[in-house]
Amino acid sequence: MAKAKLGIRPIIDGRWGGVRESLEEKTMNMALAAKKLIEENVFYSDGTPFECIISPCTIGGAAEAAKCADFFSTQNVCATLSVTPCWCYGSETMDLDPLTVKAVWGFNGTERPGAVYLAAVLAAHAQRGLPAFSIYGKDVQDVTDNSIPDDVAEKILRFARCAAAVGQLRGKSYVGIGAVAMGIAGSYCDADFWQEYLGIRAEWVDMVEVTRRVELGIYDHEEYERALKWVKANCPEGFDKNPENIRHTPEQKEKEWEFVVKMTLICRDIMLGNDKLNDVRPVGAEAEHSGPKDGWHEEALGRNAILGGFQGQRQWTDFMPNGDFTEYNRHKSSLAKLKCRKHSRWSKADYNRPVFFLNSCALIIINSAIWKLIYNLLIICNIIIGCFLCKRFQIRIFIIDNKLLHINTVYIHNVRLMSCIYRSLYNVGLYITVIL
Repeated sequence: MAKAKLGIRPIIDGRWGGVRESLEEKTMNMALAAKKLIEENVFYSDGTPFECIISPCTIGGAAEAAKCADFFSTQNVCATLSVTPCWCYGSETMDLDPLTVKAVWGFNGTERPGAVYLAAVLAAHAQRGLPAFSIYGKDVQDVTDNSIPDDVAEKILRFARCAAAVGQLRGKSYVGIGAVAMGIAGSYCDADFWQEYLGIRAEWVDMVEVTRRVELGIYDHEEYERALKWVKANCPEGFDKNPENIRHTPEQKEKEWEFVVKMTLICRDIMLGNDKLNDVRPVGAEAEHSGPKDGWHEEALGRNAILGGFQGQRQWTDFMPNGDFTEYNRHKSSLAKLKCRKHSRWSKADYNRPVFFLNSCALIIINSAIWKLIYNLLIICNIIIGCFLCKRFQIRIFIIDNKLLHINTVYIHNVRLMSCIYRSLYNVGLYITVIL
């Protein structure tokens, strides 16, 4: 996984001759403290610490801001946290990258309080249409105190968790397997929504791809044998309530179990890819079909997906086993979490990446215990990302069915009122956001 990072920008009063020199150590200490706090408390979905990098120089003007931006552009920085203990030059030092999520921490100190810069630079962000989150402590600290108060730490960590979530979504794909069926509008994949508001590419795969891979053996056969063995040991069948004349025979059910296990592995491979498919060669009846004889290289690449949906249920399930088993195992409900982590070891890669599976309204994450609260990704991202105000502070409100509701274009000329509204929306987002 190409990991997004958080960039820390130490902002300083650019006046040489005693002013800047006296602030270098304190400014850099704030950056180092923020980096330590975040890396000890915020994690990627694979359990590793959320990586922070610090600008190669303190930033006192436009030249150093550009130097920092050039460095961050090589490091896959998805968000920036600007920190300062003093007055600085707002529009000369602010982060102007429209693609980064921004926050500013102004030190509440006994000397040269950062509140002045914080207010000035937030106004500059508002004027430029680049929202930034405000971080400021309620208690005054001595200038020599390099600790981070609890209220400031909470705000920094909230921002960092949002940044980690946004960074891992950006540039990934949503794979819709199938299409809208049974009139379920929630299965409609709105490509504009995914791209504009979440930074996610929309992909479509016809459901015939599942049957093609089953028939041609395009899956990891060794993993399939392990998976099938686990299913037989841990997935007892319930009672069959169908009338006897239409019940499937034990032989039919055995074939269906084999099929749904293969389908589960195949859907995972479609989303993430699987290097082992490079070495899978057609054998037996499979070899009679056309296709590569030295491995399935295109299929091994996957679709770079972080989300996926098994959507074409009606016509598929009139003819084939449904997707419930696949969804159950690609989800992580509380029950699936216990069973998968206790019993299943189908593939280490399976549990080392943040993979979601979406079916209409159902959405639960698949990966490790660090994700304590993600129930509905769309709602979270709508609030975290969608609450950003457009130019001239046009208000946009998102509702669950992914329809964009425009409230008669509202222009807010009062910066303080804009800030209050934006901060309220942001706090709502944080209330239900990712808790790592």
